[in-house]
Amino acid sequence: MSRNFQALVRVLCGALVAWSICTAGAPLEAAEDDYGRLYETARQARQDGDFESAAAALERALAIRPNSVDALYLLGMVLAYQDRNPEALAKLRRARELDPANDDVRLGLARVLGWSGETGAAEREVSVVLERRPENSEARLLKARFAYYQGRLAAAEKTLAAILEREPENLEALELMGDVKMAAGEIPVARDFYRLALDIAPNSPGIERKLDQSRPIPWRFDTGYSYSNFSRENRDDWHEGFVQLRYGITPVTGLLGRVEVSHRFDEEDIFLAAGADHRPTEWLSGYVLFGGTPDADFREDWFVSGSASARLWPDLGDLGATLLTLDAKRSSYDTGEVDTISPGLQQYLYAGRIWLTGRWINTFNEDNDWTTGWLARLDWQVTEEFLLNIGAADAGETVAGETVDTRSYFAGVVVDLPSGRGLRFDYLYEDREGSYIRHSFGLGFSQRF
Repeated sequence: MSRNFQALVRVLCGALVAWSICTAGAPLEAAEDDYGRLYETARQARQDGDFESAAAALERALAIRPNSVDALYLLGMVLAYQDRNPEALAKLRRARELDPANDDVRLGLARVLGWSGETGAAEREVSVVLERRPENSEARLLKARFAYYQGRLAAAEKTLAAILEREPENLEALELMGDVKMAAGEIPVARDFYRLALDIAPNSPGIERKLDQSRPIPWRFDTGYSYSNFSRENRDDWHEGFVQLRYGITPVTGLLGRVEVSHRFDEEDIFLAAGADHRPTEWLSGYVLFGGTPDADFREDWFVSGSASARLWPDLGDLGATLLTLDAKRSSYDTGEVDTISPGLQQYLYAGRIWLTGRWINTFNEDNDWTTGWLARLDWQVTEEFLLNIGAADAGETVAGETVDTRSYFAGVVVDLPSGRGLRFDYLYEDREGSYIRHSFGLGFSQRF
């Protein structure tokens, strides 16, 4: 009986082991099936624009296969479409670490780096792909796009022309070439490229919007009003307003006229000015302005001013374009002439979203005394429609024919509205040495037509 029982136990144990061996692969097969189902669900959700569902499915898929390059790459792009760039970069860098030879991963990483403003790092990823496959169209498109972001329009155009010679119906290349031509001021040519892109994608709202925005709009009207009150000295409030009209003769040349009305010191001056601006090349621009005040009480009798800006180089690694500027002005008052010469430097950062401006201000006052000062300013293009600026200055300022050292702090907001409209709000704090403190509040409006 005992031997029979032992034999039965041995048989049962053997059967159990055999069953375990036969069924061991089932959970793995089920898990692989789950991974494939989740990945396909995510791919379809991404295609439908449901990025949240796609991300959730991919996270579950990666719980089954943590080192799946395909899932990491797709999740990285889905997160980027949700503006979750830091998370997206982490996933894409992990995918690159697992598969350094995967061009799709490197180019996806380059795109997200570009969207994050890390243009230099993005270009390095593109260069790796182009070293292996010089004719890779996506890599060359990204190369052109980053050149466009940095203001290297000639380089971007050259790369795009080579792509379109081989692929004349490449939609992204056609649209980007339109963007490059718009930035270069070649508006009719830009419209031709947008039309070609619309022939391929007739229902693209983005391209239709660009075509509409590229319509010639030669006129721009600006107007504004500012109110100033004073402390430390008892003075009457100032009220000042202006209107300005500019006409674009060509995409790179314009003429303007301006009228300012200023009420200060219980007196009123009407100031008139006219001028022109011109951009002879993509790296050089400037303007001249002249005018005066009939029967001036406190404004200049006449003045002439000019400015020039030269782009020294398009980028410095992760930095954007660098510009050298020069502003000069001569104003004539009853008390004498005042000259101002201000060399400066402007540096763009993060794909042109932020730029810093510095100026060295040299003033030769009505007594021909030379004083120096400075101005520092930061501009931040928060969105396509919203711009912030803030800054400070310490330099000689001429009011009513008297030049006095003045410390200033200022800030402003510019809002682009539909149909070519814009609004501007400004604040200025001005401390005039040995005299008043002025608080100025400004409101401006612009209209293109």
